[in-house]
Amino acid sequence: MAIASAKAIAKIGNRTGTGHASEVIGDSTINKTSALENCETSAIGRALGTLGFGLLEAGGIASADEGCRRRTH
Repeated sequence: MAIASAKAIAKIGNRTGTGHASEVIGDSTINKTSALENCETSAIGRALGTLGFGLLEAGGIASADEGCRRRTH
């Protein structure tokens, strides 16, 4: 299992965003070779998302349950 944590700091407004992610090594095609990198990218995206960067109008950040449902469909 790969686990990553990221912290993003916005200098304007002194805000901090954090993000965490985990991936199962070998669980998908990308995770067979790059689970840590995939996990790290997810954590960074979540940290930026908590600061409001890159979120879609309808969205927010997906919950763990939403992510699991997405992977099985």
